Amino acid sequence: RPALVNWNVLTYRPRPETDAGRAAGVYYYGSFRAGRQKVFDRYFQAPPTRLVVSASSAQDINRYRERYPGLNVVGRSDDVYAELEDWGSTLVLEDERANRTYVSPPNRFYEALSSRCPMIFDISSTPMFRRYGFDVEACAVNGPRDLADHLETPDWVDYVGEIQAEWNGDFIGKLRTQLAEARH
Repeated sequence: RPALVNWNVLTYRPRPETDAGRAAGVYYYGSFRAGRQKVFDRYFQAPPTRLVVSASSAQDINRYRERYPGLNVVGRSDDVYAELEDWGSTLVLEDERANRTYVSPPNRFYEALSSRCPMIFDISSTPMFRRYGFDVEACAVNGPRDLADHLETPDWVDYVGEIQAEWNGDFIGKLRTQLAEARH
């Protein structure tokens, strides 16, 4: 099996903590991909909590708005790190192929980790993240109703943020090790 080189760690840029308040609700950003449509349908058809979806292209904005007419869809900020710092949490949704296949965490994982924005994972993605060394199960929900229930639990998002603060590390050092292993 070839060595895995996780280039996505290059998006990890730890930012200083801020005392600024965070918006209530959940922020999701990502491309509208056909493979994600099933999980999008679960969370975006009738979100039971305040949810904002951000897309980077006009085409994706239109796709989200056409498929989920009641959803609050906005354009992507030029500085996704600053955008994440403004939100109380972000939703991490992956397509079935990524969940079945050994892949590295996406850029949005490292961007949220850099911005200290607590990530809430769909339960279907836990095996993929576990294969990569991140136990996300305590930060996972099983659908939109479970998401709303967790968000109503006092201090749950803070607890998720505390867990994820421990995930910070020397990702560039790990990348160097992966590159060295791939060369041999």
